[in-house]
Amino acid sequence: MRIKNVTISTFTVSLLLLINASCNTVQQDNAKTHDAIVAANEQFMTAFSNSDDAVMAALYTEDAKLAAILNQHIKRRSK
Repeated sequence: MRIKNVTISTFTVSLLLLINASCNTVQQDNAKTHDAIVAANEQFMTAFSNSDDAVMAALYTEDAKLAAILNQHIKRRSK
């Protein structure tokens, strides 16, 4: 009986450690994603302030779609 309890306890501790490690990884990934978004926003706003449309366009993916005001949609980067 005692061996069974030790096995369950070891499993429980191992599971909790795994969950904790996963949470830390998610938090680190979220922080990296947040930092990347902030950096991209700063680049965009600097380019916008300088009227640098080439830099603004480069921040979008090749297949990006932008829903602008008045239902004017912009598809992909201009060439």
